[in-house]
Amino acid sequence: MAPTKAQKKVKAEKVKVEPVVDAPVVVEVTTTTSTTVPVDSNDVVPLSAESSCTDMFAHLNKSLHELSAHLATLRSEVKSLEKNVSKELRVLDKINAKKNKNKGNRAPSGFVKPTKISNELADFLGRDRGSLMARTDVTKQMTAYIRKNSLQDKDNGRIILPDPKLKKLLKLADTDALTYFNLQKYMGPHFEKSVAVPVVV
Repeated sequence: MAPTKAQKKVKAEKVKVEPVVDAPVVVEVTTTTSTTVPVDSNDVVPLSAESSCTDMFAHLNKSLHELSAHLATLRSEVKSLEKNVSKELRVLDKINAKKNKNKGNRAPSGFVKPTKISNELADFLGRDRGSLMARTDVTKQMTAYIRKNSLQDKDNGRIILPDPKLKKLLKLADTDALTYFNLQKYMGPHFEKSVAVPVVV
């Protein structure tokens, strides 16, 4: 079958191919603008800055309030402590005053009480006969005499080796051993015994 004219015409036409072009990509760009409140004719302050300042003031006010409450608590504790210390000091003052009062009125007694010494002891110490001396003072002078005349035993310093003068004063026998421990025993007779005075009620 022979082709028709129409078919020949179609065959003769060339097909035009259009080049493929990529479609443009559209990117949406969003911009944010801060809302401003005019403060002055030349200045504007963003609302976010105002909010930040308000928060800071609120925080500072809260901190000041807490600090004030803490200081009030400390003042209360200091006052309470001050009262307790003052009370303790008053009690101590009373106790010390009582001790000093009793101490001032107390007469010396025992070894510190001046007592009349014998004539032999007064002559030995170079004192006037009938003198009053405390045992402590007599002991100091006796110790000084022993050291001055080297009457201590070299091997045992507690033992006293009396010379004839000291031996006569203390009325020591040849068999008696004199030491610093029994010195007061041999000195006892040279102190006048005090007579107890009856108390009249």
